[in-house]
Amino acid sequence: MARKFKIFNQTITQDSNCFFVAEIGANHCGSVETGKKLIDMCKLAGVNAVKFQKRSNKNLFTKKIYDSIYDNPNSYGRTYGLHREKLELNIKQFKQLKKYATKKGLLFMCTPFDLQSVAELKSINLEAYKIASADITNIPLIKEIAKTKKPTFMSTGCATMAQVIRAHKEFTKINKNLCLMQCTSIYPPKYNQFHLNVINTYMKKFKNNIIGLSSHESGIAMDLVAFVKGARVIEKHVTLNRAMKGTDHAFSLEFVGLKKTIEYLTNAKKAFGSSIKHQMQEEKEKLKKQVKSIVAARRVLANKKIKLRDISYKVNGGVGLDPSHLNLFIGKKLKKEILKDQPFLTSNLKS
Repeated sequence: MARKFKIFNQTITQDSNCFFVAEIGANHCGSVETGKKLIDMCKLAGVNAVKFQKRSNKNLFTKKIYDSIYDNPNSYGRTYGLHREKLELNIKQFKQLKKYATKKGLLFMCTPFDLQSVAELKSINLEAYKIASADITNIPLIKEIAKTKKPTFMSTGCATMAQVIRAHKEFTKINKNLCLMQCTSIYPPKYNQFHLNVINTYMKKFKNNIIGLSSHESGIAMDLVAFVKGARVIEKHVTLNRAMKGTDHAFSLEFVGLKKTIEYLTNAKKAFGSSIKHQMQEEKEKLKKQVKSIVAARRVLANKKIKLRDISYKVNGGVGLDPSHLNLFIGKKLKKEILKDQPFLTSNLKS
């Protein structure tokens, strides 16, 4: 079976352009209007999909964690629970944003972090889901998302290969339409922490699945490397301003970086071109000013054997044969003499 991933009225294969997911996450800061501005930015930059996050915080965290003090410059509340609640959108707001994104021609997707969130998101008929790295061992959640039968991206940060294989197996028993994402759950990772060779490992192991990269890089270089290695989906965090309050803004892409990385990924696909080495017409025109031809180093008389000292290699506007044809002339005789800088031609050779 060919490697493919069906999503948003298209089928992604290894021959496809990069499918780019802009991870808005909680960078909307709890504001629908900010969420819409981010969707506008993503549309302008040329992304394929926008992704948000959904948590049912009191179901997700124990009371101890929910009530724990969360006092730092990025905090939106005195406790971790209050902080998360401030950043949470309700299902009615998600419905608004989904409608807005759809109008813009963007796929709207979401990462549910708990079973309650999956249930709520079903009510707005999400087009695609994402499974977070932290839930690679959360088999009940994985199965519940698989049951939606919607295309799903699965991040694999923090995971062992055994955990990835198990999660893949449990999901694909129910839903084959899965994209596996190499991911390093460090924000941002150092270059030696990306382990992009895992993309090749996944491609060998999971032969029916498209592989992607969920990147937390603050730059854009590794996205291009991942695409060249075979990833056909790239996910990046995005923000209106890296200086905004919150933990994810600092390593997220602003508009200029987002637009540039999409341009690079699009142009990389074009640059792959043909696998057959050939000479293009545009190259041939350039060669006229550069390629050397076999010409006379001096006057060469008719009926005399051509010697190596009679030959020179000079740019001659593409007229004549290139130096690889030297053996056609050495030791042969000319029908008529040629002067210095005139090309040696096979039509002037005695048979």
